[in-house]
Amino acid sequence: HGYGSSPMLQDGRLFVVCMHQGPSYVLAIDAKTGKNLWKQDRTSGLTDEAQDSYSSPVLLHAGVRTQLVLEGAECVTAYDPASGDLLWRGGGLKVPHHAGRTISGPTAGEGVLLAVASGFQNHGYSVAFAPGTKGQSARRLWTQTGYSPDCPTPVIYRGNVYMIRDDGTASCLDLKTGRPHWRKRLFGENVKVSPVAGAGKVYFLSGHGNCYVVRASAQFEAMATNELHHATLSTPALSHGAIFLRTQGSLYCAAQR
Repeated sequence: HGYGSSPMLQDGRLFVVCMHQGPSYVLAIDAKTGKNLWKQDRTSGLTDEAQDSYSSPVLLHAGVRTQLVLEGAECVTAYDPASGDLLWRGGGLKVPHHAGRTISGPTAGEGVLLAVASGFQNHGYSVAFAPGTKGQSARRLWTQTGYSPDCPTPVIYRGNVYMIRDDGTASCLDLKTGRPHWRKRLFGENVKVSPVAGAGKVYFLSGHGNCYVVRASAQFEAMATNELHHATLSTPALSHGAIFLRTQGSLYCAAQR
């Protein structure tokens, strides 16, 4: 299937995405039987790496409707998880690099869908959409350049967007306006890991397994730093008051005593 895109399981359906240089599609499978439920073509007609997407789908809750949202091939698209019907499309996400492709996934929260047009050498930009309804395009809320990552997916939390570029520069933007609150260089090493947030904190993890804990606020405040010095490409998981970190050789669990 599609490169680094992870399948998603929801209400007994497994959603599989394949977006690459060739026929592309999104497929829903019955999780118990393996039977195909529906399949939607997503071939873009683009050339070179602009077709490629390593992005995983997300679920967006808009009113009473749940939507399955995909990003890749210079646009975002939303589908009805039950039928596969295309609900809306948001375009204008041209990757500003000859080898650009979509790695960072879409982020949904607080009534906003955030998509990142990835690019090498910090040429990327972020676009916030107000989700559309069936047959109606999404409304663009704002576009912001200079802060966006190539690989890490941003996180929406308590009215702000937190993101980190691959060069280790983190930032906080206002979710509704895109106005930057702060930007700070946290790491000198490469970053491919997405930030996570919970309990009023945002966790940024470098490719060496070193963690910066920042208060979730419009004012930058470093709360703690932790160093593992173990290579990792995995995003931490938060559950039941604990944070789980997977490195190249170990699985760690950290919790407050």
